[in-house]
Amino acid sequence: MVRTLLRQINQAMTPLLRRGLGAPLPVGMGVVLLETTGRKSGRRREVPLLALRTPRSVVVATGRDRSDWLANVDDEPDVAVWLGGERRKATAHVRHGPVDLVTLELAPWIRTRPARGGAGPRRPR
Repeated sequence: MVRTLLRQINQAMTPLLRRGLGAPLPVGMGVVLLETTGRKSGRRREVPLLALRTPRSVVVATGRDRSDWLANVDDEPDVAVWLGGERRKATAHVRHGPVDLVTLELAPWIRTRPARGGAGPRRPR
């Protein structure tokens, strides 16, 4: 029952996190959406996580023994993370312990769409 409730909350949060709601500033805490590849299915999986952000990385953690997202990251460390409405590629580095820490090393950022107010379609005169 608890797992079903958490799944429903995660599904409700996913579109908000993709828009950047709750995302950490360049340095600080917030919620991110982590994308992993399912170790059995090969399908994309998404999970919202509380995160600490630094300029070049994001740190997430879990104290649960059987977190599916952590098993997926262990199997395939190439992941993506949604920050401020942008999808960023990252490489996960896992440190196992009583609390498992995962550092997501962010790939260099490349804007894939025009900046707001920047060059866009021209209006006819």
